[in-house]
Amino acid sequence: MKSMEWDRSVWNALKDAVSGMPPVVRGKALKKIIEKAEERAKLRGLNVVSDSDLAFAVEICVPPVVKSVCKSALRDNGVDVDSILPPFMDTIAKIDSITTGGGDRNRVLSTCIDILKSSFGTFDWVGIYFVDGDNLVLGPYDGEPTEHTVIPVSEGICGAAVREGGTILVDDVRADERYIACSFSSRSEIVVPIFKDGVPVAEIDIDSNTPSAFKEEDRLFLEEVARLLSRLF
Repeated sequence: MKSMEWDRSVWNALKDAVSGMPPVVRGKALKKIIEKAEERAKLRGLNVVSDSDLAFAVEICVPPVVKSVCKSALRDNGVDVDSILPPFMDTIAKIDSITTGGGDRNRVLSTCIDILKSSFGTFDWVGIYFVDGDNLVLGPYDGEPTEHTVIPVSEGICGAAVREGGTILVDDVRADERYIACSFSSRSEIVVPIFKDGVPVAEIDIDSNTPSAFKEEDRLFLEEVARLLSRLF
């Protein structure tokens, strides 16, 4: 199943750690670890799955009971799980909890947006746009007021993310002709679609006053946030 280079001893330790679990649970957990770890490595242009890739995959992809034994196996094999995991894991845990608790959708989204903005110093404007036919309609947001409450899907970086069906990361918005200026201070942007049954229904839009503020780590993190938010649609 694996197509990239892996640390054989660590991988064998992970397999041994879940060997006592039901075959279906074990198989699904290992498959998810492989897919997420290899995806993360490829995004960095590597053909080798690192300890960090494995730790990230275990943290994000597998159920708590599997996660616990897998992380123990990583630690036993010299992988410093707790120090190499990205700092946003606590944020994922909070949003995971909030999005399973029910309640009014906009209120839950507002809470999640507040968590994102307060947790990361470079997230200067954070908002949700809902897909409404051929338009994007602004929902809850945290940041300076914007006049762009409705954006045609045919326009802007936000529209491009829906049309292309994927995350768009812009290091310098002033150099991107698609950018619709919301604030003079904005320098970089990331837009992450939220999918329901494979169709974009909304998107996370984040602007930063810092050039090149968003990295591949942020993309992976925010795509996981988008997956959690999709529960609300």
